[in-house]
Amino acid sequence: MKPNLFDTLFSCAISVLGVGVGVFVGYLGVSMAASTKADASGWVLPIIFLTASVGTIIWFAKDILKTTSNLKSTESPASDPTLVWAEDLKTLQSQIRQLELAGISMAPGRSVDELIGHLDRRRYLEDPYGELLAVYAEGISDQGWNFDFEALSGPGDYAAALQPIVDIVRQPDLVTDLSDDFDIRKQTCTVSYTINGQSRELTARVNNDWVDENLMSDFLADLETHAAGDGHFCFLETGGDYTLFFVSNGVVEAVNKLRPGAITP
Repeated sequence: MKPNLFDTLFSCAISVLGVGVGVFVGYLGVSMAASTKADASGWVLPIIFLTASVGTIIWFAKDILKTTSNLKSTESPASDPTLVWAEDLKTLQSQIRQLELAGISMAPGRSVDELIGHLDRRRYLEDPYGELLAVYAEGISDQGWNFDFEALSGPGDYAAALQPIVDIVRQPDLVTDLSDDFDIRKQTCTVSYTINGQSRELTARVNNDWVDENLMSDFLADLETHAAGDGHFCFLETGGDYTLFFVSNGVVEAVNKLRPGAITP
């Protein structure tokens, strides 16, 4: 979180006051040390004062350095991602265009600046098309979705988890009335929906907050069977995530020419 300017200045003022107190305590210690001592026990109090003085000054001096650094950060504008990516921008735009020609594009209204904000630069440099596709599936494209299997906590969560998969089919009237009665305390859950005017009820096994893989497979198969066109669900190789695209075999072939093995039919 960006530091608050008032809080930073207030903290700095307290630290300066603390250093002043430390100096004053040190002055008292030096004054005591300079006075005549009847015996060795007379040095105890000056030593205590001098030790407290040094400790206080060091403590608050460190705090001043820290708050000064925070003050500088409040004055510095946030880095512009487009400046960081400037040298790669033409290449990036070319790769976006190549994916578009292959059949996968950013959703309407999405921008390159927004895409850059989601990209991991290190992963992009290692695997440009793989990273672009992975980020596309985070909502930048309306053809893919990164599905979270641990998405359930209460009623309606199955519907919320499955709806983005319906959306990437890009046939708004295909599925309606998607709902569920999920309850983590029960053994089973019923997911209900209507597809092409036909009512469906799928039973899911309740396993804490996990979506039932069998229900997921049945749901995907039902969507593929009733969707118009030649699209089907394909999987993006992301090293563990369950990332889906709904595209044709022709698109899969074209994308895999850009990045071999990127999408599994």
